[in-house]
Amino acid sequence: FYDPFAKIRKFYCGLGTFSASNSSNILAAVDCTPYHVTYAATSNIQDNNDLVFSYNFTDVADFIQNGGTYYFIVYATSFAGIVSATASNGVIVDTTAPHGIVSHMNSAFAQTLQFQVDSTTLHAQWQFTESQSCITGYEIGISSRKSQSNPDNIVAFLDVGMNTSHSIQNLSLVHNTKYYISIRSTNIVYLSKIQFSAGIIIDTTPPIATAANLVDFVAHINSTIDQDYYPSFNSTIKGSWTGAFVDGESGIAEYFVGVGNTSSSP
Repeated sequence: FYDPFAKIRKFYCGLGTFSASNSSNILAAVDCTPYHVTYAATSNIQDNNDLVFSYNFTDVADFIQNGGTYYFIVYATSFAGIVSATASNGVIVDTTAPHGIVSHMNSAFAQTLQFQVDSTTLHAQWQFTESQSCITGYEIGISSRKSQSNPDNIVAFLDVGMNTSHSIQNLSLVHNTKYYISIRSTNIVYLSKIQFSAGIIIDTTPPIATAANLVDFVAHINSTIDQDYYPSFNSTIKGSWTGAFVDGESGIAEYFVGVGNTSSSP
């Protein structure tokens, strides 16, 4: 504010939830706090046109809400009784950190995974949202447990900027162990939160044959009666191997069947 003639007498500062385009409307915009006198001149000869003033609102907890926009409103009066007012551009209150989901991916980032055979690399992809302000960056780590306060990162957080996918290489992951990708996202007011993946189990071993002689579990089944038989024709051979294989880590996804003239394993 500046008044070259009558000089400024007082400054008043308030807080409101809406802005206004002119001085008279601005004066009515303070609906959060009463006006506070931030400066009072002692005489009209005091040169106060170049002074800088500030005010900290400390009694606003009862009405400040997450996601709300608030305006600092200031008006000044001169010794001549003239009033002038102005308002800030507004500030959005953000009291919550970003949140999102984290997924384990294959090397092409085209499919989510629960298990993988590779013990040297983990691939992750994530998607976060921030309703009030904006996200300023992500960090990625690998943890053996889900914990906000103590995530036990076996791979320390790495800053990946604004990227939403990343591969961590040169690992020595342990067979039959579950690992979690941990993503720490931070917003513009420095609020952060760790989000974990659902976890991925490392499985580096194939299914196990449960019989000493696997051939004992493979039976030729007649198409009409449930018994072993020697087919007298060469068009169809049917087989059954229920319970012949187990996999305690990831489970069995599929079987492959072949026909040969020896009983040796491939």
